Formats: sequence, C-alpha cells, structure tokens
Amino acid sequence: MDKWGLFNLADHPLPSFYSGRMLVIGESAHASTPHHGLGAGFYMENVAVLPCLLKQLDAYSEILPDDLNAVFAAFDTSRRQRDQWLVESSRRAACLYEWQLSGTAPGHFDAMHADIQAR
Repeated sequence: MDKWGLFNLADHPLPSFYSGRMLVIGESAHASTPHHGLGAGFYMENVAVLPCLLKQLDAYSEILPDDLNAVFAAFDTSRRQRDQWLVESSRRAACLYEWQLSGTAPGHFDAMHADIQAR
C-alpha cells in the first residue's frame, strides 16, 4: 500500500477524560499515530495511575459519586498533559516521515533528523 490513514485526536482533544462515573483511558483518551510506538506504554501508565488514585477511596465506608468524580478529576489532571504530548509529538513525527510539513523536502534531512531525534 502506498497510502494509509493516520488518525489521531490532535485537532480535537477530549475536553475531559471523564464525565460523571464514566472514564476513558488509553487510545480512547489519547488516540495517536503510531510514530512513537508509545500508545500501549502510555496506556500502561494510565492503568498504573488509576488504581493508585482509586486506592484513596478505601478509607471510605461508602463511596459517593462525588468521591469517584474527585478521583477521575485527579486522573485527568495528572495524565492529560503527558498524554496530549504523545498525540501532538507523534503527529508531528508522522508529518515529518510523510513529507507533510514545510521544510521537509529532500535536502532538509539534517533539520528533519534533528527534529525526530529530539522526540
């Protein structure tokens, strides 16, 4: 194949990773192009953070919806910036590899190489 779709949430990030008692993690929250190879790794980070936050609820005899909202808000706050970095950086790498950015033409390999190495 010489053409394939690259889909991500760079232009339309989720306004929040949660709504009420519903939380999205992994590719549902930060779908990115595969040019970093980090999507699954970031999912594992999310899976590691969430139980640590949920553990805070062990002290309660009854868990109220507001308690769960507070945990989800903490998750959103702790993960959003890093997850969005992955989406945006992977998209830039995809554009570099696919010659879709200005200044990415044969002869600009040094600049492209430096940009990719910085990622």
